[in-house]
Formats: sequence, structure tokens, C-alpha cells
Amino acid sequence: MTDVVNTRIKAFGKSPKADIAPPDDPILEIPLSEFQGLLEEMVLTHNQLAEMIRDAGILRGRELSRVVTRASDNLKATRSPTEKLQLLNAYIRQLLTKIRETLKSRPQEVGKVLQVVTKIMARAVQIVEYVKTKAQEDPKRKEIALDSQQARILFLKFPVLSSRAF
Repeated sequence: MTDVVNTRIKAFGKSPKADIAPPDDPILEIPLSEFQGLLEEMVLTHNQLAEMIRDAGILRGRELSRVVTRASDNLKATRSPTEKLQLLNAYIRQLLTKIRETLKSRPQEVGKVLQVVTKIMARAVQIVEYVKTKAQEDPKRKEIALDSQQARILFLKFPVLSSRAF
């Protein structure tokens, strides 16, 4: 029987030296304060995207809270600053994907002129179109809510193009 404690693993090739970096992987030295500043800026970017998504009504309440909390918890659990940078970048890309999906799902009404009797009727038509779009996005959804702030944003994005009294 062989002695396991004194057994060595045979290496094929040269053994790497501990103090010499491989020539393929150059080393970049960044002061810790600059790296932490970069992390803080990326966190600010993530938070601004989350606020923009909330203000635009893309994600609301619990759903937005779940996304932001998950990102925050994962970042706190990560010890390596480079891993934190990579995670932040991934979470920012996820938020941008949500924005892109929402923009793609909104109807393109360029060139469409809607003639209505009153401005109130024009806004009602906009709300109905918004609800139809939201219903198409998630057919399992039973209720669609639209608060006054979201309605104002909707009316600002798609102003009444033409109204005419009969």
C-alpha cells in the first residue's frame, strides 16, 4: 500500500512560478478609491433606471421591489469588487431589456390622425388603447390599473393630434 501523505501529483510541463504573471494576462493596477467610485456610479445608474421604469409604469409596486431587492441582496452577498461590477452590469442590462420590451409592445401610431368630438373623448380612446396593449402583453392578467400619474405620462407621450367639434 502506498503512503498517501507523501504521494505527489506528477505535473506535465513546467510548474508555474507564483510571483510571475503569465505573459498573456497583463495586470492593470487601479487605486481602490477609483474602483469604488466606479461601483458607486454604476449603482446610481441602476437606481436611475429603476426610477425611470417606475415613473413610466413599466414595473410597479411589488414587481419592481422584487427586482431591486434581488439585485441589492446579491450585490451585498458578493465579496469580490469585480464580481459586483459584473453583477451590476447584468442588472442594468435586465432593466434596459424591460424598457426595450415595453417600447416594442406599445403601438406605433405615427401618421394616424384620430378625430373626436372632445378632448375628453380623445383621452378616453388613449386609455382604452393603453389597456388593450397591456392586456395583449400579459393575457393571464385579470386587472389592469392606471393611476393618475401614469395617465398624465400617457397623455404627454401621445398628445391629442386632432380634435374637431361637430
